Amino acid sequence: MSDAVGGRLRLALEILTRIPYAEAVTAKALHSSLREAAIHVSLRTVQRVLNEDLVPLCGIVCQDERLPYRYVWPRQGVAWPQRLQSPQDSMLVAVARAHLALHAPPTLPANHDWAHKLAVVDTPVCSPKVREEVLSAISEALHHDLEVDLRCQHEAQPTTHVQPLGLLHSQGRFDLIAGFDGVRRCWPLEEVEDVQVSDRHFQRPQDFDLQRLLKQRIRFLAKAALRDAIDRHPQLIPQSIQPHELGLEVRAHVLDSAAVEQWLHTHRDDILNVDKTIGDQALCED
Repeated sequence: MSDAVGGRLRLALEILTRIPYAEAVTAKALHSSLREAAIHVSLRTVQRVLNEDLVPLCGIVCQDERLPYRYVWPRQGVAWPQRLQSPQDSMLVAVARAHLALHAPPTLPANHDWAHKLAVVDTPVCSPKVREEVLSAISEALHHDLEVDLRCQHEAQPTTHVQPLGLLHSQGRFDLIAGFDGVRRCWPLEEVEDVQVSDRHFQRPQDFDLQRLLKQRIRFLAKAALRDAIDRHPQLIPQSIQPHELGLEVRAHVLDSAAVEQWLHTHRDDILNVDKTIGDQALCED
């Protein structure tokens, strides 16, 4: 179910998320849905993934009594593959499980390998902007608690030595949360140009709780000129950025409230209507 870089698995999971629970769907309809999402593969490839991967390995039912064949979820739930070839594969399956559980009637069991290292907020399976080798290396480092060296766009230094702690999937993008120089910050994986995984293990901080961390959120209006600064702020993970008559409406996760407070103060003339209490935990606590 996976090739050397996980490409076939990623496609299989994209198809899987598009199969309705309440009704059957044709391969042609799934092919059209993928094309609308800018995922360009042939109809024959979609049929091959359905019949060679999703039907035998995940229990998707093929209704072959009449043409065209239709595909539907089994009533008893999904039997997920137990043996996967790489940490990247198991991570992508965990993403798919979390995404499907957002709207699926059955309760899908947790993937314990990724329970404390991965959070899925919404949206389809994965961003096509992330390079396969980057996603594979980060998955391996997270899975085995290994330090890595990153080379990123827009960074002043050529490489950055970090300790990967967690991965957030939201709004079609992956963000790596990692320890760096005594603080925690994020890197959008689409901006990572190269990753070198070391053989150095590190001890994960006992106080790191990814789910609790993501409850600290903020909402504000900003001038459009701040878009790049918001996207690349190391302590701010955008959850949504929508056009607004005043510029942009931003909702974001906050990694370091003090750093974000300072940034808000620096740009106070360009930012309006700051709401620091939209999550379960306020940005600043008295």
